[in-house]
Amino acid sequence: MDVVWSQGARSDFESILHQLIDVRRPDAYHLCAAIDEHVARLGELPYTGSIGRVTATREFPLPDQPYVVVYTVKPDHVYVLRLLPQA
Repeated sequence: MDVVWSQGARSDFESILHQLIDVRRPDAYHLCAAIDEHVARLGELPYTGSIGRVTATREFPLPDQPYVVVYTVKPDHVYVLRLLPQA
């Protein structure tokens, strides 16, 4: 199943990358690649995340990362809505 990122999710991802670069994390690109890899896996296991707080969404906390992926499962793809800091 394909994984499609919304503009909001893509913007969240870019903001995370820029924040990591701004604090001079030498592993910024590695961390963002790991985030991208985990999100891509949702295409293989779309029901991995728990039922979301918003109707018709699911939430997947990223392992070893302080972020949660908010997404919805469509018949032919996973649609990533947001990539948010964990509360």
